[in-house]
Parts: sequence; structure tokens; C-alpha cells
Amino acid sequence: MHVLIESLADTARVVSPHDELPADRGPALDVVLPIRLGGAEPALFCIHPSSGVSWSYLGFADELAPGRPIYGLQAPDLGGSEAPARSIEELADRCIREIRAVQPAGPYHLLGWSFGGLVAHAIATKLENAGATVGVLALLDADCADLDGDSIEQLSVGAFVNAFGPIFGIRDVPADASAQEAADLIRTRLGGASLVDADALERITRSSNTAARIRAGYRRPVFDGDMVYFSATVDTSDIFGPVGWEPYVTGEVVNYDVEVTHDELTSRHVLPIIARVLDEHLQASLPSAR
Repeated sequence: MHVLIESLADTARVVSPHDELPADRGPALDVVLPIRLGGAEPALFCIHPSSGVSWSYLGFADELAPGRPIYGLQAPDLGGSEAPARSIEELADRCIREIRAVQPAGPYHLLGWSFGGLVAHAIATKLENAGATVGVLALLDADCADLDGDSIEQLSVGAFVNAFGPIFGIRDVPADASAQEAADLIRTRLGGASLVDADALERITRSSNTAARIRAGYRRPVFDGDMVYFSATVDTSDIFGPVGWEPYVTGEVVNYDVEVTHDELTSRHVLPIIARVLDEHLQASLPSAR
């Protein structure tokens, strides 16, 4: 089963015990997605990719060492009550408010996949500039491309699902499909669970379009610390990899190659590999380990 289909099914079981979510919003679309609660260690905060949802991180609940809370940070506009972020800086500030509400003091451990890596890096820099302690900053194959805003295509729901079918585990949605048609296909793949309705799919698509728009022309700040980077080595390109991030950290960029594609980095068979490395770095960040 594909990564997002797995995650959607997990979310249906773990986040909401009901077959149906409220039409306006549900726990799976809140800004803060609790992935694992409880534990005395500082939390790990996982920042959403361009889809705006952090469901693909749910598997960390089983794979990371116990004793550490895990939270996903999702796009604020997914719930339908907030406007989309106007910049990566604004999105980072919004995430920081939620992070500090959950955990008032550091060290703050941050992880981001793809677009989420850009945001995690921005969050780390802002927290550090505010005097907070940042522990582990981990990026999962975040690219370092400089995009021209004029080159970015704004996608419809059908075009989004058609173009990014592997993310949804669906390859038979025509580009001109309506949101309802796409939602019906996803519902079928979920065995009838209505976690993603047409309205939610519209919001996810808008979030993806927002992410593409606000990253155009973005200039990354410099983070005063180290970075852990996971490189997907299958079907990759020059816009990915740790080298492009070296000018934007003052410390070391520690790279780990993972022999999968970019879209597979949070799949069930890959998360244990990433979790083992994360646990090593998280443990090493403890004061007693220094």
C-alpha cells in the first residue's frame, strides 16, 4: 500500500475513531496533528510537505524510540478558518506559535520533508534568533532550487492528483476530474473511509499551490548550527542533496543516503531507516550525552 494511503488509513484509525469527519474540519486537518503523546523528552516537530498535511509522518509513532512526543505541523488554511500564508517567513512564524504553545522552551527538534525542509530550516533560524535552543534539524530531501514565480503552474484538484498521483497512491484520475470525482476515487482506495472529502481535497490542492507560490524567490537564511540531511538517491536530480544547503548552515551537514525515490522517503519500509538515524542524533543532543 502506498505511503499516503497507509497514512490516511492510519489517520482514520488513530486521529478520528469515526468513519466520517465533520464537513467543515476535523482533527486530521488541524494545524497541530498529535502523532504520539506522552514522554519526558523534548518533542519532535515534523513540518508538512507542500500538500499541507503531515499524515505521512504518522509511522514515526511506532518507529522512533519511546519517551518522546511527536507532533505534525500542518498548513493553517487546511481547516478553512485561516487565510493561506503569504510567505515562508509567515508560515514559519505561525508554526512557531503552535510549537511554543505545545513546548514553551527548547531544545526544539525539527524535521521537514521536501517543502517542509525549507520551512523547518526557517523555523530553526527564527527560534535561534529569538534566543531559543534548537536541537536536531533534519531535512528529508529538501531541494535547493531557486524558482521563478512565472514558471509555477497553479493546479486544479484533478491536475494536482493527476500530476502527483504517487503521493495519493492513485494513478487513474484524469487531469480534468472534479474534486468530487477525485475524492470518490480516494475514498474507494481507503475502503470507504471518508477522511478526505471533496472540500478537504480542494484545500490540500490550494495548500500545494500556496507552497509553490511562496517558495518562488525565497532566500534561505543561515542557521547557526548543524543539519542532518537524508538524500533520496533513486531518480534524483541536481536540485536535491546536502551540498546546496552547506552555505545556509554554519555547522556540519551530515548526509545519509537512502536508496529510494523522493516520494518514498516517508513510506512504511523507509521510516525505520530514518528513525534509527534520528534516534542517534536525538540521543546525542541530550545534555548528558555531551
